[in-house]
Amino acid sequence: MMHSSYIWQDGYENMAADGHTAEGQAHDRRLLLPYRQKPNAAASLATTPSDYARFIITLLAPAQNQHIQLSAAGIAAMLTPQVQLTDQITWGLGWGLQQYEEHLSFWHHGRGLFTNFVIGFPEYRTGLVVMTNSGENAQAEHLIRTIIQAVFGEDYPVFYVR
Repeated sequence: MMHSSYIWQDGYENMAADGHTAEGQAHDRRLLLPYRQKPNAAASLATTPSDYARFIITLLAPAQNQHIQLSAAGIAAMLTPQVQLTDQITWGLGWGLQQYEEHLSFWHHGRGLFTNFVIGFPEYRTGLVVMTNSGENAQAEHLIRTIIQAVFGEDYPVFYVR
């Protein structure tokens, strides 16, 4: 993950997208700087879709990724329910877990100047990373749901939990 850090790095400004309001007005990307001067595991990850996808691939098929090393025990711990939210949704270590019909998926979202979502299906070794440049959560979440429905052919209960 060559373009990922919990602290803003030199050169990120040239790669970063500007966040946008519902009216299409760009936020100055320098708004991110004070937010990301100290690492915060819950909120300060700056990454690219490609880097994030590499991490998800490692969770889905750890033996196939030579660049990111995660132990089988570590992955199992991340994907083991720790806190029950609903009949179908739990939290693992850092991941939302969703039992939908017979299939387990893991997911995570980010909200702020940007709204992002990732979902993975270990059984099928497939997943999806969606990053938007909008902090307008309702609009971005509608877009994300539309993409997930188009790719996987169905809606998921996670979108109805608040």
